[in-house]
Amino acid sequence: MRHILALGLVTALASPGPLVLTAAAAPPRTSVSSPLVGIVEGQRAHLTLTHPVNNKKAETCDAVLAFVDDQGRTLKQQAVRIGLGQGTFLALDWSEGATANQRGRLHYRAVVTFGSDACNAAIAGHEMINNADEKTTVFIGVYQE
Repeated sequence: MRHILALGLVTALASPGPLVLTAAAAPPRTSVSSPLVGIVEGQRAHLTLTHPVNNKKAETCDAVLAFVDDQGRTLKQQAVRIGLGQGTFLALDWSEGATANQRGRLHYRAVVTFGSDACNAAIAGHEMINNADEKTTVFIGVYQE
């Protein structure tokens, strides 16, 4: 019994931080992001999020969909709550973020920040759409936590 007590005492004295009890910190929110890409006048980006049915209890997925520029500044964002089997999207038109110094090209990343463990099976996707004919010109990929 002394060996266990002595080992515990040595561990406590050798620990780098103060011996203070703290409340459990909230787990960090998990984010997924597209690579840096760009759209031009006449295009928009869609960031989609789906919460597929996967035999779990019916929970809602809380997340934040966002577009950020090449400096990490938020161009547009929206908090969403979707149930099992549901999906949603956030659209960013070129005109909502382009400035004169970008010479016609808006560089951005699509970012999804998950707010709860209920989003574990959620799937995010990202596409670029031509405004004139509503056709998807580029599908960037699927991001899953």
